[in-house]
Amino acid sequence: MIGGRACVYLLIVWGINFIILGYNILRYLKEMGTDPQCLLGWENIVKWHLFIPIFCSTGVSLLLILIVMCNINYTLLRRSSMVKELTSTTYGLLMVIVLFCGTWITGSLAFIRSKEIDLPDFQPLFQVLNSWSGVTTFMFLGLCSSRYRSVIQESVKERKME
Repeated sequence: MIGGRACVYLLIVWGINFIILGYNILRYLKEMGTDPQCLLGWENIVKWHLFIPIFCSTGVSLLLILIVMCNINYTLLRRSSMVKELTSTTYGLLMVIVLFCGTWITGSLAFIRSKEIDLPDFQPLFQVLNSWSGVTTFMFLGLCSSRYRSVIQESVKERKME
């Protein structure tokens, strides 16, 4: 059961995405699917309506995680184990956000065409970064977490004892 603040956060997250998607479909339905490389339209303006919200949310995420990074050593928590766990998770989250930002920068370079600038093809790089984003998220959020590593180590020790 979801309640309290989580319900409001879910409404905001899903609502913003549905508003952006609905606007794009309503405004550019006839152009959708005309680009052979992606589901969006051939014209760059259609693609920018996808990339601008991604860049804005990534920029806000990067700004917020940098604020957390600056304040992590001045926490009100007095338990050092909790601070250690939050620090490792914060560093992992910073790496995930930086990789996500890099992925979508290459995505915009892959999909947005410019007649003035002759750029190399970024499509293969974007496809690799985008397809491996789950693995990198697991590595940085899972394996960088001190709690996750301790649980895995304990389960390995228990299996050896059996």
